[in-house]
Amino acid sequence: MRQAGRYLPEYNATRARAGSFLGLAKNPAYATEVTLQPLDRYPLDAAILFSDILTIPDAMGLGLKFTIGEGPSFDHPLRDEAAVKKLRAADMNELKYVFDAVSEIRKALIQDGKQRVPLIGFSGSPWTLACYMIDGSSSDDFRHAQEALGDVMFFQAPKLGQQVKKGETIAVIESVKAASDIHAPVSGEIVALNEEVDTTPESLNEKPYAVWLFKIKPVSDDSLASELEQLMSLEKYSSTSGA
Repeated sequence: MRQAGRYLPEYNATRARAGSFLGLAKNPAYATEVTLQPLDRYPLDAAILFSDILTIPDAMGLGLKFTIGEGPSFDHPLRDEAAVKKLRAADMNELKYVFDAVSEIRKALIQDGKQRVPLIGFSGSPWTLACYMIDGSSSDDFRHAQEALGDVMFFQAPKLGQQVKKGETIAVIESVKAASDIHAPVSGEIVALNEEVDTTPESLNEKPYAVWLFKIKPVSDDSLASELEQLMSLEKYSSTSGA
């Protein structure tokens, strides 16, 4: 994806010609060029569409811009009810450059009458998009989005000593406006619970990235290494969540 491709010298050369990130993403010819560049270097299994998850909110009238050293931001974040009422459905005409890029890339991937590799697109989760749309830019805690979500009112913790499997739903967190399942990151045994969260779940809203919920002692078998490899590193999680 662009986070990896941006280190290639050929990507930087194309980016310089485009003049800006949006100039690159909104030009189908440039987007096609940088999408194919990694394939010219490595025997990859697929091409990944060069774009950005925030292009859709941009087409909804929020006014997307990228500032060097600061990243993406919106001119019209959804901070109040009036802003939400002004929000429109995404204008597909404003996303034509995405569709055109997809068409051009697919044509460019044809070799000897066959498509060399699949073309993969991507999207942002509703919560990720909401964080950017409400806060207006990247943030350490997306406080405005947290406040819009509503105070956490209830946390159903797993049981101490409970045996859990990776991916299994083991806890539930509820706010005024939403409820979410929490899944076990690895298989193992619940060996500790945070009593503070149990008695005052609202602490999750005050410091969402500083409060732990429970601790799992991983199982010691052949599956442990594989499960641990699938977990995000602290650096990757921080860049993904904005923590």
